[in-house]
Amino acid sequence: MLEKLSSPLSTDVTSSVTLFEIGKHFSNSLQTNNSVETILNSTITNSTEIFNSFQYVSFGCNFPFILIYPILAVVCLFILKSEHKEMNRNQKQLFLFLSSLCVVATWSMMTRLGAEFSSLSSSVITANIVYGVLKGVDRSITGWVTFVEFFLISNIAMVFVRSSKDIGAISEKRFKIARYCIVGFQILVIVMTTLMALLLLVMGILKAVFGDTKLFQSFELAIFIFSTLLFMFETTLLFRILFINAATMMKALKAGEGRARRMSVHNYFNNPNNHENMNPQIVNSCEITSSPQTPASDITSEIFPQQEHQQQRDDHAEQVYTGEQLKIIQMKQHALKKVIQILMAISVSMGCQFVAVSCIPLYFLNKYVALGFYALHNSTIAALVIMFLMTHRRVEEMQKLFVASGKKWFGRKRGSTMVVMNWKRQQEQPHASHETSVVKGETSMQENQVVPVTHGEDEIHTVNRV
Repeated sequence: MLEKLSSPLSTDVTSSVTLFEIGKHFSNSLQTNNSVETILNSTITNSTEIFNSFQYVSFGCNFPFILIYPILAVVCLFILKSEHKEMNRNQKQLFLFLSSLCVVATWSMMTRLGAEFSSLSSSVITANIVYGVLKGVDRSITGWVTFVEFFLISNIAMVFVRSSKDIGAISEKRFKIARYCIVGFQILVIVMTTLMALLLLVMGILKAVFGDTKLFQSFELAIFIFSTLLFMFETTLLFRILFINAATMMKALKAGEGRARRMSVHNYFNNPNNHENMNPQIVNSCEITSSPQTPASDITSEIFPQQEHQQQRDDHAEQVYTGEQLKIIQMKQHALKKVIQILMAISVSMGCQFVAVSCIPLYFLNKYVALGFYALHNSTIAALVIMFLMTHRRVEEMQKLFVASGKKWFGRKRGSTMVVMNWKRQQEQPHASHETSVVKGETSMQENQVVPVTHGEDEIHTVNRV
């Protein structure tokens, strides 16, 4: 009986103990799950906050330039279309390169932001694939942006070299050497940019497929360091060519200014009309050198009065020519100084880009260093385009001044032309027509203008003094 009574009691006790153990185990597991969930949530929250802070700053550094670059491209295309007929081949190439630079830079901004926002995908695998591919494309496009920049500056260097040859500052041999150096530089830029762009694109695809391994990181770091050193070498070489030719042109213009001043002074002292205002000692020296004791010149002037007036007219035109030439040389010097100042600003911009490119290898130490690259690289590209537009305006202003002076100098008025008689026709004309032409020539000289003089129906031929 007691055994029967005790058996249910033992069964109840055993079952209660079992239920107690199960409840205790469930409670412990629940606490463990809650703690794990708390840790995971805190970890995810912290990583999300860190990523969002980088994402927001990256968005702020890149997004404004998605609007700035297309605006600059539209401005370049508008100027190209509106001034297409007035531009030469080099100016057209300049604006085409500027438009291409803005378009390629805009594409780079879009792929860069797309890579940063790829983490919004719900699938981690998809996010990694999209990030790897877009980042590889972004880095490849950044290389092509640098390629367009170097081509722009190398074209300006070619213009400087040709201008130096045209004004006689450098010889034909030196011109060929400089041209070969620039062409070789452009070929080097094409080859190295293509190679670096392909390597970075392939690395992005491999990282998207196989993941970001240590091997891929080491290979990318080697590519970035080599690209930085190559950028420094190409920038130094290109700007050395630029400033050497700019200094050569300035030196040649200063020498031309000195020759024009000496010619102007020489013509002033050799002009008999200016002897009245000269120092008596200088006048006596001029009279001694002219040998007044020989009356042959007086006889010649009486027999050939036209030659005497023609010589006076030639002296007047020579003075006007040298004075105008001096003004043109000074104007060229002023314009060249402005262009050199803008080239110095472009040099500073490329120096900032070198600092930005140097930040890329440091990205592996801390990803926030990439923000420095974004800020410097984007702003310097926009500044570079604006400075090239300013260079175009300077050149255009200089050209307008030359055209305005050219119309006055070589236009219908022919205010600075030197009248040269056709002696064969003059000998056929009677002596009276010569006297009439002389009177008209003297009247035109008194008005400080040289106008076409007619022999009846025939017009005297004029030749521009260049």
